[in-house]
Amino acid sequence: GVLLTGEPGTGKTQLARALAHECGMEFIAVTGGSFSSLFMGVGIMKVQALFRRARRKAPCILFIDEIDGVGRRQTEARFGEAETNRIVNQLLTEMDGFGASTGVLVIAATNHPESIDPALRREGRFDRTIHVQLPTKAERLQLLELYLDKLNAVGAMDRERLAAACI
Repeated sequence: GVLLTGEPGTGKTQLARALAHECGMEFIAVTGGSFSSLFMGVGIMKVQALFRRARRKAPCILFIDEIDGVGRRQTEARFGEAETNRIVNQLLTEMDGFGASTGVLVIAATNHPESIDPALRREGRFDRTIHVQLPTKAERLQLLELYLDKLNAVGAMDRERLAAACI
């Protein structure tokens, strides 16, 4: 698995979506909070169902945004936190069942990498981290040129000025 980190708005989700598109793969996206439930066991079933769906859609990219919403193991036994620990355990179990031949790449994103459970960062899980930053002016210009060249422009555009304004 791959963990994308960075400030909000840097394009972590769009990067994962673009990777799936470029590879011709299905893209399945969920948020870490979507596993939460008021009822015991429902979050675990949601994790199991998600991974079953990913295996059926393979080759695909399974993207879990805001993984810190579920990927943080709780050490104090307060109401509802035992369920969070069970969801983390189920996520670990599902990821351990993946091999190179499954055709499923799991990518997660977070603004808070320090809050991810260390077990999720071990070998074979989210063991690769990519920090995503906002693009520089030169990179924004390259992106604009890539996409604007595909469009029929109505008039002349000052791409340099447009790239400078896109902050």
